[in-house]
This record gives sequence, structure tokens and C-alpha cells, in this order.
Amino acid sequence: MTALPPTSDALLLDDERPYFLWWTSLTVAGLREQLASPDRATRAYYLGALLREANSRDVWLFTTPAVIREHWPDLLRHLGRARPMWAWLMGMAPAQWPPAEARRGQRTEQVSFAAPCRRRAANRRAARLGPIRPGPCR
Repeated sequence: MTALPPTSDALLLDDERPYFLWWTSLTVAGLREQLASPDRATRAYYLGALLREANSRDVWLFTTPAVIREHWPDLLRHLGRARPMWAWLMGMAPAQWPPAEARRGQRTEQVSFAAPCRRRAANRRAARLGPIRPGPCR
């Protein structure tokens, strides 16, 4: 089986900026350094950014499935909406984020953003400030 070529030849040049690291001025060489960092959190951040932002065929220029599996628990927080896709591609069980132990003590009720508008309207009526004008809070 033949691998697909990278989406951009610039990903093969160390001094170029990868398209998927749009928020930073890191070069391809800099990304490789971060992915080899002795700090596990730094590696997870940049590996997560790679998996989340890059075209899946460009990911394999920088990492391997074994590395992704090794760092999987640390990657979960950095994958965002790409988490289910990468879990499926790696043949891993879908992961819930945040983990259950981190969700304890969180508010369970649904927050209604319309409630303050209703309160404002009720307060106006109660204070007899006149009719409610149409606007974002009706």
C-alpha cells in the first residue's frame, strides 16, 4: 500500500511554518523539538494540536500510532472535537472528557440564558416603567 503524499511540501522543510499551527510561529523543526521534549505535558500539548488541527495524512510525518497510544491519556484534554475520530482510528474506546472524577461537584442543573431577560421584563412591568420594547430580550 502506498502512503499519500503530504498536503503541503512545506511540511518537509524544517524552516517552514506548518499550516496547522496557525496560532504560533513555530516551525516544522520547532514542532519536532516540542514533540521530543522531555516534558510529557509539552509533548501532549503539541501532539494534541497536531491531531486536532492537521489533516490526518499529515499527522504521520510527525508521529506514529504507537506514540499516540502511549500518550493517549494525556492527549484527551487537547483533542477537542477530534477525540472520537482519533479514538476510532486508533481502535480505542471512546473517551469521555472531562473524566468522571473531575465532573464530581459540578453543577448539574441546566443554565438558562433566557432567565435574566425574563426577570428584567418582569421587573419593568412590576415597576410600571412602560411597555417592553422589542429587542434581544423579548
